[in-house]
Amino acid sequence: MANHEVESVIEIREDVALVILLNRARYLSRLVDCYFNLTVSDKDSDLARKIASRNSEVVDCLDKAMRLITSE
Repeated sequence: MANHEVESVIEIREDVALVILLNRARYLSRLVDCYFNLTVSDKDSDLARKIASRNSEVVDCLDKAMRLITSE
């Protein structure tokens, strides 16, 4: 491959990585919004349990954050 072709491939991979990171950030943002809303609403507790079972590490972090926020 010529040098300019290698640079093009690197740029494309960087763009793809950025898109993946942005999508993950959007997903986590929606998860955070959903989690904090669900902690207030008892009627959606089944959905909250589903989120917790699929994303236990994220929910653990959210629980810690919630405790820090409410303790201040």
